Amino acid sequence: MWRFTYDKKIFVRVIELAQSESAKERSDAAYALTEIRVLDLDGSRDAFLRLANDASKDVRWRVAFGLKEQLDRADVKPVIAALLQDKVPSVRYMTIVAVGPEKHVKELEQLTQCCDRQVAEWATAKLKQILENKNKP
Repeated sequence: MWRFTYDKKIFVRVIELAQSESAKERSDAAYALTEIRVLDLDGSRDAFLRLANDASKDVRWRVAFGLKEQLDRADVKPVIAALLQDKVPSVRYMTIVAVGPEKHVKELEQLTQCCDRQVAEWATAKLKQILENKNKP
């Protein structure tokens, strides 16, 4: 198994890439930042709050995963609320998964009827899983 140690220099570089002109680089940086956010919780939160308004859905759907330990913060709540209303179904779905699908059953039900077939299937499967977990003894 490979084990890497990340330091502040890596964190700074990831933050730089999160501001790239390339949507792919910003998406990859958001993914990396999710994994190393503990190196600087304030800096990573600031970056995720900026990325929540990114033009790319592939960036926006990663934001809630980076903020999920800070959902009670006043500056995070409106960002999560906006992502739950995003025009792109995959962003809404991934936000629901990140923040707790059990809290957003109604939104999942709506996504089962959305125009994105893949997201509709995911939402249906997630609802089924929630129901099965609820019925476990």
